[in-house]
Amino acid sequence: MESHTVHPSCLVSGEWVGAWRILKRLGTGAFGAVYLVECEGEILALKFALRPVESDDLNQTGARLRKELACLLQIEHPNVVRIHAFGRWPHPTQGYPYLLMEYV
Repeated sequence: MESHTVHPSCLVSGEWVGAWRILKRLGTGAFGAVYLVECEGEILALKFALRPVESDDLNQTGARLRKELACLLQIEHPNVVRIHAFGRWPHPTQGYPYLLMEYV
């Protein structure tokens, strides 16, 4: 079941983002929100940029998340979180960028 919430900072426990069920919010800042999520028994962290890439965001929130993704994909180390997925929500081309990563 897909969540009907439009903004990623407003997600609450029990809502769905694609196949991931929100368990709780881990934190929210000026640029992003991170949630503890579950999918088929696996616990992960889901991080959203709080503005879509196409927005008039002067802080370039979406670009910051893309840079983080690029860095994490280049590094393989036991002390660095692994990326499981990335994309945009709720729309695959116009939504909010997200990273799905291991929860540590």
